[in-house]
Amino acid sequence: MFLGLVILMVLLCFSWIFFYDSAPVNDQDTLFKEAQKIAGYNNTPYNATYMIAFKRQRFVVLLMSLGIKLTGNNYLGFKLFNVIGAVGIYFGIHNIIKKREKNFSFLAMFFTFLFYPIIIYTSFLYGTLLSFAFSIWGFYNAIEWVSKRSVRNALLMSFCFTIAISFHQSAAIAFLAACIYLIVNINKKNVINILFIIVISFLLIFAFGKIVDYTYERITNIEKGDSLPPLATIAMGLTSTDEYGGPGSQDGSFFQIYDENNRISAETNKASLKIIKNSFLDFISGKRSLSFFYKKIQYQWLDPTLGSKKTIITNYEEPYNSKLFLAFYNSSLRNIIFKFSNVFMIVIYGFSFITGIMLTINDKSMDDSSANIHLLFQLYVIGGFIFQLFWESLSRYCFPYYLFIIIEGSYGITILNNKVKEAS
Repeated sequence: MFLGLVILMVLLCFSWIFFYDSAPVNDQDTLFKEAQKIAGYNNTPYNATYMIAFKRQRFVVLLMSLGIKLTGNNYLGFKLFNVIGAVGIYFGIHNIIKKREKNFSFLAMFFTFLFYPIIIYTSFLYGTLLSFAFSIWGFYNAIEWVSKRSVRNALLMSFCFTIAISFHQSAAIAFLAACIYLIVNINKKNVINILFIIVISFLLIFAFGKIVDYTYERITNIEKGDSLPPLATIAMGLTSTDEYGGPGSQDGSFFQIYDENNRISAETNKASLKIIKNSFLDFISGKRSLSFFYKKIQYQWLDPTLGSKKTIITNYEEPYNSKLFLAFYNSSLRNIIFKFSNVFMIVIYGFSFITGIMLTINDKSMDDSSANIHLLFQLYVIGGFIFQLFWESLSRYCFPYYLFIIIEGSYGITILNNKVKEAS
């Protein structure tokens, strides 16, 4: 069954990347144009302002430029890398759960297959899929190390999280969850080893970031400069009231803070901390309503497409979309799929809640090893939930966490099924 689903998923991924013929916009367009310049297909000056402020995008641009060199001046190269990422996600989840209960493994893989945003994101020129793929394998190697104490798994864990964070900084939440998971499993025999793995991982992440910056600056001759610090994004995430994107969404204020402070990270951090402090005081005093967070949660976590629906757009200038794609875009099929996604989300959230309760009350149906692994999943989801309360509001950022909620929902169904069988 698993092999059949993998083949079908790969076919769907390839079908989608050739079927979806819209040009990238916004950040995707900026990254692709920078990659074109590195690959030699664009002679305009490098966008120094953007690539200094958002250094975290440099690894994506370098990989995108490699894709252009491999397949020509088109989007196909990076989309193919995304297909590899999609397959990596599927295999990573399978490897983590395949030794668990058979019914649970079946449901988890089937529901993961039904979660079509994985396929939609293969056409998205960003680090979303690849970052999560490496995070999944980082989790896998963390779990394997706890059971086997293998040096190979320790090294692979550090490597996977390093690459994951290079593709998208939110993977730091996954790395933090894995570190807590390792700490929870500390005993007298492995305490030094675990601390060593965590320290080495931090050093590798830091060193690789410097290598990417050095490589990018040597290739492009862009001068060095301070990047836009995360605190500026948190300041925006706590103050933005943009109606289109919802509370805490992109309104450009994070770059304004950075610009007003001469694009110096230290000064930007000071200004951002002041805004963050004032925001919290406003919430505590009642000057601002806590419904801000309630609406933000709704916007981020109740989008059943996890942002993938917004990535499907049409071209308003040449080259125009194919008639076949436009027929799909304007058809009722998309609404039917969206309604299915809503039902799917209700089921997943409902049964993942059961898993959470069973773990909390330490139910006998969960053996120690299963409880341990579900603890890792839930650490990641809870960490992501808290992080997204303060970060830029975008349902796409909840995409990786939701995949683990799908796993937990699958386990909830399995638990309930077993309970019914026991009762009868």
